[in-house]
Amino acid sequence: MEKNKTGKYLKYAIGEIVLVVVGILIALSINNWNENRKLKNQEVILIQNLHADLTKNYLDIKNVILSNSESIDAYQKLRSVVENNTPYSKELDLLFGRIPHWNSPVITSSTYNSMQSNGLALLSNDDLKNDVIEMYDYYFTMLVDDLDKYEWVLNQSVVNPFFSKHFMYDDEISLYKATPNDFESLKKNKDFLNLLSIISRQRKKGQERYERTLVDLEKLIEKLKKELDLRNK
Repeated sequence: MEKNKTGKYLKYAIGEIVLVVVGILIALSINNWNENRKLKNQEVILIQNLHADLTKNYLDIKNVILSNSESIDAYQKLRSVVENNTPYSKELDLLFGRIPHWNSPVITSSTYNSMQSNGLALLSNDDLKNDVIEMYDYYFTMLVDDLDKYEWVLNQSVVNPFFSKHFMYDDEISLYKATPNDFESLKKNKDFLNLLSIISRQRKKGQERYERTLVDLEKLIEKLKKELDLRNK
């Protein structure tokens, strides 16, 4: 009888242990499921924010391209004015006013900066992750640290010294209009044509890089959109 009783207690104890273990496993499974769901939700938010930031960058770069195209056209018109010995007119002041100005890209990178700190592992799609890193660390860095910095150097060392010597701004009319001090002398100044050639070449070089970046950026935005569509199914 004692043996019978011990056997029952043993079976009961084993059953209790099994139930506890099963309960722990279920609890761990539920906890893991909740954690995975949180991570997936965080990943979706990250992709949405990257999509928004990169779309903003896309539109900004398009505006830079448009503005720089207008500047290139202005420089070509001024070259034509000099080469054809065209008389001065006030309409030319808008073209002259473009000489020292260019558009710089304003890169929105708050999501990417945050992602580098604590969210890089959140992107489970390695191919997408590498594309995002390449866009920010190569393409955008090249535009800001290479192309735009050279624009600043060119402006400070060459363009502004010449411009301040030969042109005058009339702030009361427009910040972007400039009048030559001596238009007839300016047309005979070979340094002026050389200046137009230098800045026109720099803008065209910039346009090529902006347009290449824009093509890859558009592809990346589309990839992010497709990733979001997959997550929302």
